[in-house]
Amino acid sequence: MTIGELDHNQKGEAAQQQSYYPYGEVDRSLAKLWAQYWSSFDRRTRLAIIVAAQVVAAVGFVLGGPPEDIEFWNGLFDVGHAMLFALLMYTALEARQLAKPEHGEAHRGELTAFGVLVFLAAFSEVMQYFQPTRHPSFGDFLRDVAGSGAVFLLWSARTRAQTGAWSPRFLNALAGGLFIVVLLEFALTIAVYVERDRALPVLLPFTNTHWERRLLRVHGARLTLPAAQHPPSSTSCAPLTLFPGRAPALTLDEPYPDWRSASRLVFSVTSVVEPSVRLRIRVSDAHYTGADDDAFFEDLDIRKGEQRIEIPIDAIRKGPRRRELDMQRIRNITFFVWRPAETIEMCLSPLRLE
Repeated sequence: MTIGELDHNQKGEAAQQQSYYPYGEVDRSLAKLWAQYWSSFDRRTRLAIIVAAQVVAAVGFVLGGPPEDIEFWNGLFDVGHAMLFALLMYTALEARQLAKPEHGEAHRGELTAFGVLVFLAAFSEVMQYFQPTRHPSFGDFLRDVAGSGAVFLLWSARTRAQTGAWSPRFLNALAGGLFIVVLLEFALTIAVYVERDRALPVLLPFTNTHWERRLLRVHGARLTLPAAQHPPSSTSCAPLTLFPGRAPALTLDEPYPDWRSASRLVFSVTSVVEPSVRLRIRVSDAHYTGADDDAFFEDLDIRKGEQRIEIPIDAIRKGPRRRELDMQRIRNITFFVWRPAETIEMCLSPLRLE
């Protein structure tokens, strides 16, 4: 092989290697451009930008909230707690580095910033006692600490790597673990929706699955879910006990929301008491205001024995007095008895759309 051929082959191999890694080169170029752009500001301007970012993030945290009170948005907002405090921690560390670039005690400054963020997380939860639309949550406090703690660990790993310490890999893994724990809770929420949608056309199978336990709630009542069945039985029955009180109820939050393709809601009720029971059912949508005339209501006269109930979807849609239900955003199904004088026992079969 001649020298010219060798040179030609080397150039070809170099060109081939460049073609194999185009995205890495682009990523490095973008990072370099961003670093050049950021360093083009003087120190005071960069500090002002970081402080402004902190203020915007803090205001959003205090005034913000889920756009709708459903599991998805609540779960996403919970993740936002961690992400927000991660941003606050990062901006605090950057601000401190820019404000005191010659400061020698870097690790002590990182601990101070983390301590301030932990105090801010606790203070923000305490202040929610005095806000009528908010309520304090220890879980939110832990998410705030996890977000700020993860960034603190990542920052500490970087500074320790620069000083030759042996622990950066462990600190990075610990920070990643904190983020995974925060995201895992939201992932479980998504799994609830997936399991719920798989049950269609059954809205509520009463098979003691995870998503049912997550979305069902009782007030002044007791629901006994049978053991999970695979596949679910269409004849399963869940005993429901309603105790004396104002309005003992069983509620399914966030059933499958889109009922537009169905023609009726079907279920069965089996009563074990001799006199008839007036069982009320309420179906509401995402626009429900809480008023009695803003949802679908129907009184069911339940006698001893089993009764099959069929409710036309058109009747449900026309339930509110001044509008129609949004059949694409059904949010709630509630069974209740108004002021029962004694304990009532009945059994509900799976709810399904037909």
